[in-house]
Amino acid sequence: MAMLTLLACTTTAFLTPSPRQISLPLIRRPHQQRSKGTLSAVDANDLFQGYMGLIHTHPLLTKCATSACIVPLGDLSAQVIETWKAKKAALAEEKPKEDLDDMSIDWKRAVRFLIFGATLQPIWNHYYFQWFDGLIPPPADPVSMTNVLKVTLDQGIQAPIFTVIIFAYLDFLEGKNLQETKDQIKRDFWPCITTNWWVWIPITTLNYVFIPPDLRVLFVNVAFLGWCVFLSLLVNKKDEGPSSQNMTSET
Repeated sequence: MAMLTLLACTTTAFLTPSPRQISLPLIRRPHQQRSKGTLSAVDANDLFQGYMGLIHTHPLLTKCATSACIVPLGDLSAQVIETWKAKKAALAEEKPKEDLDDMSIDWKRAVRFLIFGATLQPIWNHYYFQWFDGLIPPPADPVSMTNVLKVTLDQGIQAPIFTVIIFAYLDFLEGKNLQETKDQIKRDFWPCITTNWWVWIPITTLNYVFIPPDLRVLFVNVAFLGWCVFLSLLVNKKDEGPSSQNMTSET
């Protein structure tokens, strides 16, 4: 609920539907004193209901706004990890202090992930889930062979295609040429997709079995926060020569 509250606050800042589109009564207790910066259960419920209202009135824009907040957080977390490791190695090698000062957050890189989070990630998932549910409607019984089939098709066909698109899109935003993109896909695709299956098959199963259709992109976005840390580390890793082709990491 805390994560949904945070996401609701963010999307509400981007979008304000008209009163006719959504009317959410606020329940207050005038005599109740609350400290600044705290949220009551009523506040949290109001924010969640506001988010649900935005999902119905502005579905795609709401998903884009929430994803635009989540994805760059993943990249920034990855950069913190990279900087910490680099500074630790530099101190061990007794490098000059000037070298340590140069190790800072790459904000251009964070902006690239923000653009990715605001565009490709939510737009793809928004239309993909709509199309896929139209192709294979959700079954009345969530624990069914229909959902087994959907998870199999999702991870067997959609996931590899989307992984290649993510590599190409992030390389495009970074200004890499076609050959560089081909080399990266050749180097990182199989380690990425195999780790993807370990992580995303359980998440996708939960998504189809337990999550309502309106909240599936949100669920994927929240799960993608941790995945984006790994994705950012993989996409932006330094070229380590031939040994890098034997990586066991994934995106």
